[in-house]
Parts: sequence; C-alpha cells; structure tokens
Amino acid sequence: MKFKTNKVFAGQKENDLFIICRLCNAEAVNEVNALAPGEYVVEIKKSNPRGLRANAYFHKLCSEIAKAVGSGDDEIKIQMNLEYGTVACDEYGNPVTAELPNHVDVSLFYSYAKWIGYSADGKRSIYLMYKATHTLTAAEMAKLIDGVQYEAEALGIETLDELNFKSLIKTYDRELKKQKERE
Repeated sequence: MKFKTNKVFAGQKENDLFIICRLCNAEAVNEVNALAPGEYVVEIKKSNPRGLRANAYFHKLCSEIAKAVGSGDDEIKIQMNLEYGTVACDEYGNPVTAELPNHVDVSLFYSYAKWIGYSADGKRSIYLMYKATHTLTAAEMAKLIDGVQYEAEALGIETLDELNFKSLIKTYDRELKKQKERE
C-alpha cells in the first residue's frame, strides 16, 4: 500500500511510539484500517516534486487523446513515449536494446520498448528501449510534450500556447536542478 501525505508527526504515549500522518483521502484510511493485526514495515520518504506540472500536463493530454480515439490512457502514454520520447542510452551513448525469444511479450518487463526487428537467426525479437518519462531531462520532456501537443491539436484538443508551454518547461528545468542539488 502506498499513499501520499503532506504532514507527518511522531509521538509517544507511555511506552508506545507512534507515527501519525495526515491522509489525503478516505480510501487510504479504509485501507489502513482494514489491515490485519501483525508487523508491518513503513517507509517515509520525501515526495519527488520533479516536473509535477509538466508531468501532469503530459498525462492530461494523453488522457484527452485516449478519450478522443477510444483508447486507454496507458496505451496512449506508451505510444506517445515511443513516438516522441527519448531513446535510452548506456554510459557511452549507445542505444539500449534487448533481445527476447519471439514468444515473449516485452511489455511484461518494460513498457517503453519498440520492436525493431529479428535477430540474425530469426528466433529472437529485438527491442529498442526508451527512457521512462519520470527520468527525462527538461529538454527531453519538452520534446515529448511538443509531440503530444501536436497529436492533441490534430484531434482538436486544446493545448497550451507557446508562452505558457515555455514557462512550464522552465519550471520543470528549475525543479530538476533543485532535485539534483538535494541528491
């Protein structure tokens, strides 16, 4: 179970130590209350604010495109990333590829993989890997959103004007830099 909170308190009553957090929705309360008695591991970590507005805009556009074409949100996000996203590269700048037996569905292991052909013996499929959207730089996110905006506009979906788009990407870049400073 995973949930977000914006306030965490620690306290003690007699010999018992407590962690109390403000839950953002009733569903989280119900999930916690439904837990069977036992021992649990609780991890608290700082939320990553990196590019929240840019990511939210990307997801919103993908959702609108999905509605317009009668598809699922996840399917459109994957399609957009494979069309306009950034190819994953190793530390030497070489594109990352993977070979799997032809009968294996790559999406069981990684969503952002594009089939590019067969191995020389024809027994394995070769896939080109794309970066997950949460790992993109500001420039890479701008390229992705620009492509998604193009697709949305072609379907008559309203998008940000150029000035607001540039502001969104500048904010994303600042958030990335702040995140790196904290690491």
